[in-house]
Amino acid sequence: MNAYGSVTGKLLADGTLDKLTKSRAVIVMGTRINDDAPIVKYHLNMASKWQRARVVYMHPIVDDEISNIVTQFIKYEAGSEEGVVALLADTLLKDVELPDSVRAVLNDLDIGNLSAESNVGEEELEALRKSLIKKVGYSLVVGSDLYAHPRAENIAKLLALFEKYAGFNVICVPPAGNAMGISLICELDDEVEGSTIGYNVKGDFTLSALGDGDLDMPALNQQEGTLTALTKRVVPMNVVLEYGGYVLNDIANALGLSAEYTIEYTKELPSEKGFEAVEFDALPDHFDAVGTEHRGYLLNEVEVAVDETLEEPAEIDGCDGTVVYNCNPQEHFSAFTAKSKNLEQNAYLRGSQQFATAAKLADGDKISYTIDGVKFERVFKIDTSLKGTIALNPTFDMGLSSALISSYRFNQVEIEKVGS
Repeated sequence: MNAYGSVTGKLLADGTLDKLTKSRAVIVMGTRINDDAPIVKYHLNMASKWQRARVVYMHPIVDDEISNIVTQFIKYEAGSEEGVVALLADTLLKDVELPDSVRAVLNDLDIGNLSAESNVGEEELEALRKSLIKKVGYSLVVGSDLYAHPRAENIAKLLALFEKYAGFNVICVPPAGNAMGISLICELDDEVEGSTIGYNVKGDFTLSALGDGDLDMPALNQQEGTLTALTKRVVPMNVVLEYGGYVLNDIANALGLSAEYTIEYTKELPSEKGFEAVEFDALPDHFDAVGTEHRGYLLNEVEVAVDETLEEPAEIDGCDGTVVYNCNPQEHFSAFTAKSKNLEQNAYLRGSQQFATAAKLADGDKISYTIDGVKFERVFKIDTSLKGTIALNPTFDMGLSSALISSYRFNQVEIEKVGS
């Protein structure tokens, strides 16, 4: 988001769900939107139904769940996202006035090579361009496939051009529930150095609400505080279930701070990141009679320094061989939903018959593979709704090891049969 803001001059993308609903044309890229963000899919449905919006879905995997609203599907190779975004910018910003330095980068693109490497045909892009000519109200929805890509910063800058110079309503779907708020108040190093404390992830010392760490922490429904939603709204959360153990405030006090309740820090959230100095108990928390939301507040717009320096796309390093895609089903979105006894718990690796043939697997095979040091043991199931050679790998059942949101979602793996 820092890279994105360096083009727009604003800390966050400007997009809203309300504008998405009113759009006449929507491009979705870098997310399996039906499973990643059902609320966004709902607004896509509304745009399709009310505005007869043209919905263009770009992804390496076909998704039958949204086929009824998709008017054009463009399949690209996993790993080629930077090239695809560059092609999209070249196609849709041809007649847009851009800074000379930006236009020079787009003019120097090797369109033929990018098209061949990404497997996106120039005729597909031209069909997309022509289909948007008489449309008004464009939206661009992008997701977490792009955030962990090795070239994420340049991808972000290319995407920001659509908002700043072409008036697109750009929505960046967070990779997890409170990821937007966390990104605004936390600073994380690129590399781990020394001992670590993990909060709901594995560390040398682990704080966990899942019951499998070194020190228990309350789950989200046992805490009072705020989270920042996809809509850029800071929303108050109240306690639903009792909790009698230590909380983050106890740790803060042990380290020398002094507060009776964790919510006393609500008013301390950084104003330079768009937060307001409002006491927790002063935050509104209701919907009115016509359904208008009156909860918390919207983040203020924050200006940041502009640097529109773009790089040419790097050589595309695609994913070959046996490839899996980290994606939880709609009904399971984290290790916490896995605690529910009321939800289906089958965490299968699901792939098409084509994938099964390529990986030399049969339906029901017990298999194992490793992603970023995390070992998965799964039962493989053939899913007739899937096509292509990429399988869907859920992570909701992996407990603390499920935190792979900083990993690129497509992974080439070596699959071994268990017990054979």
